[in-house]
Amino acid sequence: IMTDPSTSPNNKPSPPLSSSSRTPPTRPEKTVTEPLRLIEELRIHQIELELQNESLLQAGHENKAALARYTALFEFAPVAFVTLDKGGFIGEANHSAATLLNIDQTRTGHLRLAAFFVDAALPGFLRFLDRLFDGERPPAVEAGLRWASGPTTRTLLIEGCVDLGD
Repeated sequence: IMTDPSTSPNNKPSPPLSSSSRTPPTRPEKTVTEPLRLIEELRIHQIELELQNESLLQAGHENKAALARYTALFEFAPVAFVTLDKGGFIGEANHSAATLLNIDQTRTGHLRLAAFFVDAALPGFLRFLDRLFDGERPPAVEAGLRWASGPTTRTLLIEGCVDLGD
């Protein structure tokens, strides 16, 4: 016959363990690993942001170099280029345009391009501007250039496009 040793008369029940001798309760693994996982995710995100920052800096340098190239192309092109607003005022003029029109490149904002044309060219030029700023792609227009020193000796072929960035 088998008997339960804890109930046998020779065996006394063992006393309860004191709180200091008990093993601490085990924490769920999620609580221990969660901060480590979050730190790792943050490190990965930081690396990604650093890579994106490097890419943006590189793109910025490339854009700056492209701007310098295209500015030089605009400025020193053998063809006269001007930028105009809807009123026909000159925003910018490259070196060739400034030489052709005999103007100071740095003081163009108050000058209307039409002021440099002979009177007979004005209606065609103004229609050209209206159509251009209405979103059309009008054909080139010819305009006689007015010379302060005498009769018209040059006819300009004027073409244009609208800068959609502005």
